[in-house]
Amino acid sequence: MPLTIRVRMDKKPFAEGALREAFYTTSLGVDPVGDHPFPDQYPLAPMVDLNTSKNEACKQLTNGTRFVSKTYKKSAEKSATRELYFEDVKMQIVCREWGQKFNQSKPPKKIEFLCAWVLELVDRKPPILCAIEPLLVGEYKKNNSNYGAVLNARSTPQAFSHFTYEQSSKQLIIVDIQGVEDVYTDPQIHTIDGKGYGLGNLGKNGISQFLNSHKCNAVCALLGLDLSVMGGTSSGAGTLRGKHKQLRGTMIMPDILTDLAKLPPLWKPFKVGAKTLSPIDASKKKELKCTQTIQAFRDRANAICFIDNRYLCVSSADSNTKVYDTQKGYEVKTTLQGHKKSVEALCSNSKYLFTGSADNIIKVWDPKKDYACIKTLADHNGEITALVANEKYLFSASHDKTVKVWDLNNLGENKSLENHTKSVKCLCLSGRYLFSGSNDLMIYVWDLTTMTCVFSLEGHEEWVLALAIRGNYLFSSSRDNTVKVWDLTDFRCVETIKAHYDAVSCMVVADRLLFTGSEDNSIKVWDLNDLSCIANMVKSHNLGIKALYWRDNESQLVSCACDGKLKIWEP
Repeated sequence: MPLTIRVRMDKKPFAEGALREAFYTTSLGVDPVGDHPFPDQYPLAPMVDLNTSKNEACKQLTNGTRFVSKTYKKSAEKSATRELYFEDVKMQIVCREWGQKFNQSKPPKKIEFLCAWVLELVDRKPPILCAIEPLLVGEYKKNNSNYGAVLNARSTPQAFSHFTYEQSSKQLIIVDIQGVEDVYTDPQIHTIDGKGYGLGNLGKNGISQFLNSHKCNAVCALLGLDLSVMGGTSSGAGTLRGKHKQLRGTMIMPDILTDLAKLPPLWKPFKVGAKTLSPIDASKKKELKCTQTIQAFRDRANAICFIDNRYLCVSSADSNTKVYDTQKGYEVKTTLQGHKKSVEALCSNSKYLFTGSADNIIKVWDPKKDYACIKTLADHNGEITALVANEKYLFSASHDKTVKVWDLNNLGENKSLENHTKSVKCLCLSGRYLFSGSNDLMIYVWDLTTMTCVFSLEGHEEWVLALAIRGNYLFSSSRDNTVKVWDLTDFRCVETIKAHYDAVSCMVVADRLLFTGSEDNSIKVWDLNDLSCIANMVKSHNLGIKALYWRDNESQLVSCACDGKLKIWEP
């Protein structure tokens, strides 16, 4: 039997996803009898007793209760049939039942999916449908995605998805697990035949995406799940992931080492912090010498990159980017104008120079055409914070919590990587893998062949500000004043360096040396052999350091800072 309910719904959505918008809504009272005609056009899930659902609705949606209403966006209206709303609510009810089955297996932490109902707004002309559910209060987190991304290191959500795959005899899987703690909402079911459960059911491909990125954890083992079932196949069944190593008890890690970038020819592999190399001559443990200082801007200088190892590009908060010719005494070759706000990020490849700005825009410049701006990329909804590129793709990070992938063949957006829950601050590229760091304290590892997240690293206590890589070691710096060293063999944090008295804003690796720059105005040099500080330029700039760049062929360190200056340092 239907219920009649009066509600007050906000006019503007407070959140939106790829298909739907969410509105804050308040109940003004439920009439458990009601006389509004409600066509029985779609069946409820057979496992749910209608009277139980009705009583639960009366209890949860009483006068003054706050909840969320979800409607399909205009862009999805053509596909959003009346039946689809019932299908979405049915999916949440089915997931609620699966949650109860999971809890019966006695996991370390129990889970729950919110109740959901279909609401017809009869005062709209014509009447429209929406899905409603109680409002979750607390820190909302997304644990995994519809496309196989693993968005945090928690074990329970990933184990639940694995549980549904096995307990359904590999006929379905529940993903897109999100909510507050272990109270979940808005899940997605993928079925082996791709039928039912809304527009997000990706069928076999969706199941394979999860299996390809899933790492079994202690909860999977505790529940007796098959720890060797990985990598989806065309039949939907799993195969042994023989190329991956099983480490840390039950945790199965992706083996990414063979597909990382190779070390430069003169760099030798060694174990960071193991003291396996000969000590650096004590006479060389001294401050670097500043050989040149350039007052590049009156405002802060934000980012540095080089073109052909000759032209030094530096961007500023005044919205401009200058290009210096290092072979002509650092003479200004050109000034690039076009952004409306601070240029926060720079990078280049063999063809283009890229600038990213607080105006949410990325500009593409062609050095071979006298630095003409040949393209403006404007798909981000927040400030651009970081850029990296190879010959095929440009990767951009933003305050809008996304990393966008741009195809350099047509200079168009190829993919949006949407895993972080706060602003993405830094990027690092190595071979077929991309690393991203964020204000959500997380570092994600992306496989660029599938454009999916394959692992996450968690350990910093404040924003992750910079990333650098040397062979199988990833270095991350943070506003918690530390640098962490991660061994990508097993994704462990093997060292934490208390590097500076303030945020470590930037860093760069040069063979066995690590250079770090901080908001405390200093630049330090670290020997990666024993992680000792061998040089400390306390007053390297008058204000906080913004960027560092190592010129390997010239054995020079280039720095820029909030004082607007460029400095060239040599041993």
